Amino acid sequence: MVKKIVLGILMVGLCGIVVVGAVNRTTVKTTGVEQVYRQGDRFGSRETMSDTGERLRGTQGTGGSNRGSTVQGLDRYPEADPISAQEWLVLHGIVASVEEDTLTVELLDAEKIVVKGRAWSFAQEQGFASQVGDQVELVGYSAGDKFEVGRIENLTNGQMITLRDGNGRPQWAGRGKRGA
Repeated sequence: MVKKIVLGILMVGLCGIVVVGAVNRTTVKTTGVEQVYRQGDRFGSRETMSDTGERLRGTQGTGGSNRGSTVQGLDRYPEADPISAQEWLVLHGIVASVEEDTLTVELLDAEKIVVKGRAWSFAQEQGFASQVGDQVELVGYSAGDKFEVGRIENLTNGQMITLRDGNGRPQWAGRGKRGA
C-alpha cells in the first residue's frame, strides 16, 4: 500500500514537471521572450532578450565582471538553428585600436576582444567605422576560447552591422543552397 502511494506521488510530481516545462516552452515560443543563463564561462552573465535581439528594459544582468549578457539568437530561423545549444553574448567595451585588418575592443575587465579577418573586412565593406575611444557593443558567441562576433554596434555614433545571422552563418558567405 505504501509502495502504491509513493509511486503515485512520484508520477504526479513527474507529470507536474512535464506540464511546467511545456507551459514555459509555449510561453517562450508565443511571446518571443526568454531569460537565458550562462555560468562558468569567461563571457558569462544574463540578459532578457526578445527573439529579434531587442534588449528588454531593466533586465540586464551583472554576472561575470559586470560586462556581459546573453542572448538566445540574433534572428530566429525556424528551419535550422545550429547555435540553439550555444548562447549569444552581449559584451560592452571601448575601442582600443582600429587598424586596416583588426578592431580591438577592451572590455571593462581589461580583457581584449579582437575582430579580424573576414568579419572585420566585411564590417568595413558595409561602411562600419569606429575610432579609438568609441563605446561599442559586441553580440556573438563563444566557440571554445574564441569569441565569434555576430553584430557590432558603435554606441557612440549609432552604427550597427550584422555579421552573422541567428544561426551563426556569416553574412559574407552568400545564400548557399537557400535559393537566390
